[in-house]
Amino acid sequence: MKKTVLLVTAPVANLRKKPEDASLSYTHDDLQLTQLLFNEILLYHGETEDWYFVEATEQKKALPRKAWQGYPGWVRKDAVVVADRAPIFNTIVNDIGVIIWKTPEPKAEPLLPLSIGTRLAVESSPREKYYRKIVLPDDERGWIKKDEVILLRRAISSSRLRHAVIETAGRFLDAPYLWGGRGVYVSETLQRVRSGDKRKGLNRSRRAKSEPRIVSGAVCGVDCSGLTNLAYRVNNIDIPRDAHDQWIEARPVPLKKLKPADLIFVSAEGAHERITHVMLYTGGEGFIEASETGSTVRTNTFETKFGLTLHRIAGEGFVVKKKRIYLGTVIPTLEQK
Repeated sequence: MKKTVLLVTAPVANLRKKPEDASLSYTHDDLQLTQLLFNEILLYHGETEDWYFVEATEQKKALPRKAWQGYPGWVRKDAVVVADRAPIFNTIVNDIGVIIWKTPEPKAEPLLPLSIGTRLAVESSPREKYYRKIVLPDDERGWIKKDEVILLRRAISSSRLRHAVIETAGRFLDAPYLWGGRGVYVSETLQRVRSGDKRKGLNRSRRAKSEPRIVSGAVCGVDCSGLTNLAYRVNNIDIPRDAHDQWIEARPVPLKKLKPADLIFVSAEGAHERITHVMLYTGGEGFIEASETGSTVRTNTFETKFGLTLHRIAGEGFVVKKKRIYLGTVIPTLEQK
């Protein structure tokens, strides 16, 4: 029996544990599962008057016996549309916040803001130097600046991939932490694009910690695994959504072989088989992380976070403050040069 396919039409939409709206603030919300980006493919499993129960096929969730499924949850009906088939995407947004425009002109009318990591279907437009033509879910067309997207590329060497993942993660610096967050949109995106400001990071302001950034009814931000998921997604590698599931999929790495873009997993206190945090290793003693509610994405060091250097932590059997540290990688082993 053919399954009904849905497409996300909101720039960012919440996936909920129950069909109840999320808070419009940066608070810990146990009903928040994850966030869906524009064009994400969903499978229909049920509905209420205002909500669909769906499976987010692009965000893997672990099941018993090493099986996987798309992330299940509830999404508002007004954030999605029924599709005849799953579209084929060939491009992805690689800037923090961008705009789809009605026409390929500097003073064009904006159609839609998009978050980094959004996949798009682009039509060939060889005569247009600065824009790419986008196919929208309603079969209309829009335009996006060429330097804000990249083609979904074939495999590249692991060294180039590692560099690209770290570069992508750096664009999230100062993004607000949001439990279950996986979408980034800043209110100044439209003004930034029109003014020609090419800064790749977010506005480094203390306001980021308190003022919610809202688009299409969803507060935007990232949690620890949302950050790592998107850093890899932009570079055409899909990893699971949650930290524990990323740990399940990652291959263990000994300290002497740890490289930038590998993942650092942290267990719960006294429960070493339950992963509650993930960080992206940047080399030496450094990493990038989305730490906790009330904070923003930042760079950090092992000594600052744990009170010990990485090598001292290794000397303690990778157990510090009753938590277990694991080193892992999701970088493909087969290189294409």
